[in-house]
Amino acid sequence: MKKSSINRVEIIGCTASGKTTLCKTMQKLGWTPIYEPYESNPFLTDFFAGGNCAFELQMCFLLQHFNKINGTNHPTKNLICDFSFFLDSIYASILLSNKEMAVYVELFSYIISKIDPPQYVIKLVCPDNIILDRIHNRNRAFEQALDKEFVEELNQKVNNYTTDCEQIQVDSSQINLFNEIDVYNKIIKKLI
Repeated sequence: MKKSSINRVEIIGCTASGKTTLCKTMQKLGWTPIYEPYESNPFLTDFFAGGNCAFELQMCFLLQHFNKINGTNHPTKNLICDFSFFLDSIYASILLSNKEMAVYVELFSYIISKIDPPQYVIKLVCPDNIILDRIHNRNRAFEQALDKEFVEELNQKVNNYTTDCEQIQVDSSQINLFNEIDVYNKIIKKLI
């Protein structure tokens, strides 16, 4: 299988940090969005209901993300993803046992070898208390089961994560992610 030559930007951030909101704003500015199909992950509801399916959940997300990027004919080279393979690996590092992580890493490495890395990663940073308020306020039924400790651990790992890709860090508690002018001035100017 041949690597793609698509120019891609991935967004990394904690749950409720503004990934999808930013992706929608960039779509208004001419970027082609690739949204995470979280609602079609058959393990999501069971996982949040306390089911023992973290491995299946993470493997499914990894494959869904790969298929979204690799399996579609994209009309443009300016792709913006409201998910990131790097974020996938952060979730896996929190949720999976050592044995499960070993299998996950094998598949992750294979998938990453089949596609080009993103040209940029936009990292959204936001304080824990704002993240928790947003989770509560957007009232997605499955997210209400997230406990404070999990969100804090995830947010800390996201904030500390580094990658070899070009990275743009955005304080998503300060920027108005609906405001096209802010997004253009703070993000897109750095990408073009």
